[in-house]
Amino acid sequence: MDDETIVNTDTQNGEEEIVLDLEEDDKGDEPNIEELKEQNKKLFARAKKAEGFELKDGKWIKPERVVEKKPEVKKEPSFELSAKDALLLAKADVDLDDVDEVVDFAKYRKITVAEAIKSPLLKSIIDERKEERKTANATLMNNTRKTSTPTNEAIIEKAQRGELKEDDIDRLVQARMDAKLKK
Repeated sequence: MDDETIVNTDTQNGEEEIVLDLEEDDKGDEPNIEELKEQNKKLFARAKKAEGFELKDGKWIKPERVVEKKPEVKKEPSFELSAKDALLLAKADVDLDDVDEVVDFAKYRKITVAEAIKSPLLKSIIDERKEERKTANATLMNNTRKTSTPTNEAIIEKAQRGELKEDDIDRLVQARMDAKLKK
């Protein structure tokens, strides 16, 4: 193939023609092949390293991984009340609000609920809370005062003075009717 020239026959609007020379020197290809082989070796080595291999004595070897064992964290078993514990809490007259306190105390001290109930420290805490609840209940009861309903005579007197509220008009009518019936 002697100097073949390829001309684009489909040129339009005066575009420039492309001429390709397909014959190249065979000598120029040899250095490119060596460069390509070297680049291929580098890329292969890079890929092997990414996979975790190491080059030892001209061979790619995958080293054994040393797996560090993490110490197992022991979780405390969940503290559930048994039927016996529930019965002891009921007999000890522990309020529902204090049950959590007793259970937490038993967990903290790593003792049973029965031993926790007998503890003087916990007894004092529970007694103090009982006293607070008694005081709170007593103050709530004393603050609820009853309002007395006015007598028929008092409603009639308020109406004569002009101090009667609109809400009390029905009572005024009833009071006057009762007064007429009594006569």
